[in-house]
Amino acid sequence: MTSQQSQQTDVIIIGSGGAGVTASIEAREAGAEVIVLEQEASLGGAAAISGGGCCLVGTELQRSQGIEDSADLAFDNWIRFGQGAADEVWVRFYVENSDRELFQWGQDRGIQWDRLNQQEGNTVPRWHHPQGGGGGLWRALYQSAQERGVDQWLTATAAREFIMDRDRVFGVRTENIESGQIQDFYAKGVVVASGGFASNLDMVLEHRPDLRQHRIMEGSHVGATGCWSGWRPHLPTWTKSGSTPSLFPTTGTPTNAGAW
Repeated sequence: MTSQQSQQTDVIIIGSGGAGVTASIEAREAGAEVIVLEQEASLGGAAAISGGGCCLVGTELQRSQGIEDSADLAFDNWIRFGQGAADEVWVRFYVENSDRELFQWGQDRGIQWDRLNQQEGNTVPRWHHPQGGGGGLWRALYQSAQERGVDQWLTATAAREFIMDRDRVFGVRTENIESGQIQDFYAKGVVVASGGFASNLDMVLEHRPDLRQHRIMEGSHVGATGCWSGWRPHLPTWTKSGSTPSLFPTTGTPTNAGAW
């Protein structure tokens, strides 16, 4: 490891995928200076290689195709499909706000929603596909972030631990994957958008031991390993999950195209 340096900003975002780029836009629109940290050599995370689809309710695209949808209908569909496992408060919040906060918000920032698919558990088509898939969605948001002045995107920079003052997080200690240099970033706020752990079979089985009886052919982006120990103590209990596996014909490698 080389000598330690430090840098100050308003908001640090760990991860440059869909959640990270979205958080960078929101923070910048609120007037904050932003630094985005990405442990991989390139930006985009799992979002950039995903299908990019989002289940949205009561949108302009649905109406243009004669599809009648509502928050109440979606709520009923998802609670029934979840068979008692769904968080009803969160489901209600999501179905009532997905049009404004996802469909319209994304459309205003360059995402072009171009078609609908029917997904299991839904009585009407709600799966909205962005033009260009996950890569197209991510590129649109990345361009939007850059246009708003988010210009510090640090690749090959892995978050190693929170910098704490008692119970308050006020920074992140990082390591450059290529040089080994340690650098501290201090901020008023830290957003953890580092993705999940679908590519870490040990962690999947740790949180879902009932799956040990099955042969699991599941994975995600190379960085979706949950390897950053800084957030693991705060991980909520994971009891239910679903996924939509796909196969890349060129490699024959299973990957995760999305999860619900």
